[in-house]
Amino acid sequence: MREIKFRAWDGEKMVSPDYIRRDGVAIWEENSCVERSSCIMQSTGLKDKNGVEIYEGDVVKWDEKNGGNIEDVQWSEEELAWICHNPKDNGSWLCCADKIGTVIGNIHANPGLLGDK
Repeated sequence: MREIKFRAWDGEKMVSPDYIRRDGVAIWEENSCVERSSCIMQSTGLKDKNGVEIYEGDVVKWDEKNGGNIEDVQWSEEELAWICHNPKDNGSWLCCADKIGTVIGNIHANPGLLGDK
């Protein structure tokens, strides 16, 4: 059975909420995050080649021998799969990350990563 995990960007750091309501609001026992799902990221259940867990919104850099592309991780309703997306292409399935990909940041803490190569 796969564990379903989430994290949230609070504007300064990643935090793990105690739970997430169905409407996308992250809740902590002591207080709550009033922002909606734009700051909440789900784990893909996959890890990169360094053993780092990959979450929605993470930016992955592929090995140079595999194109060296820098792409962000998104859920595709059309593909019903986690994909890696670069504004210059249509996206590809998130696979082989455990062999050829490295998480280099995320789109919330490092918004310029996709434009930098």
